[in-house]
Amino acid sequence: MAWNRGFFVVALVASLVVSLGLTLLGWLVFDLPLFALFLFLPFLPILFRGRAPPAARKRCPRCGWSTDLGELNYCPRDGEPLGA
Repeated sequence: MAWNRGFFVVALVASLVVSLGLTLLGWLVFDLPLFALFLFLPFLPILFRGRAPPAARKRCPRCGWSTDLGELNYCPRDGEPLGA
């Protein structure tokens, strides 16, 4: 499924605004200054993840078997080296 980048950015900004609002509410009402730490923890993997380029599809010239796993170099059916 392809992600719409604009929708993803809007959703991330909206969730950060809600998170900051809940943090401020928790700090003012319950006097919890470290409340922000627990709200921002779920966003850390999203903020610091990298995008890997899609792997090239490899195909067996003999039998036609194909894969997009980069670590496979030989066909599991007949042992033929996979081509690009």
